[in-house]
Amino acid sequence: MTGYEIAKRCVDLLGYHDAIGDSDLEATARKSSIEYINQTLLDICTISGKEYQPIESLDGNISDLSVFETSALVYGVCMWIAFGVGDGEKQTMFSHLYNAKRTALSHTDRIRDITPNPEG
Repeated sequence: MTGYEIAKRCVDLLGYHDAIGDSDLEATARKSSIEYINQTLLDICTISGKEYQPIESLDGNISDLSVFETSALVYGVCMWIAFGVGDGEKQTMFSHLYNAKRTALSHTDRIRDITPNPEG
């Protein structure tokens, strides 16, 4: 999936279709989308234990992410875009969605059964 596909999906989810055709707003959205994608990608890679490879442009390919990690990436970028334009309601909603996906990414596949020792 490319950065452009992530940004387009976010614009669709957020309902920000008015940005299309406004060259100044579109240029600002493109520049900030790269920053938002890279910031969220760094967070997801850190949680998942994967190597972080930032994109340089929206044409950059984002590979090696599972479907679940990709959906977390989209929600995180939506959260940042909404924050950037001052849309508090959508920012809050996507923040909750992103944090739920982010939390799910951090769970381990194996749980140890241990008995607490009150003496240390």
